[in-house]
Amino acid sequence: MNITLMAESLGLGSCIIQDICWAIDEDNKQTFKIPENFSIYLSIALGFPKLKNKNKKNLDISKFDVIE
Repeated sequence: MNITLMAESLGLGSCIIQDICWAIDEDNKQTFKIPENFSIYLSIALGFPKLKNKNKKNLDISKFDVIE
């Protein structure tokens, strides 16, 4: 919840994706640099919403890692 609230305060949209466990196999753990002893139970997608947010601030995109 803290990540989604912070995203909103920065003018970003967010979506919690539950039930992601099935997609995280050993290959994906290596790709995303997830330690072997960690388990993933949900993920959060962040992005710019289509609707304009009055609280939107200028973001330095270079501070974010993008995984394609």
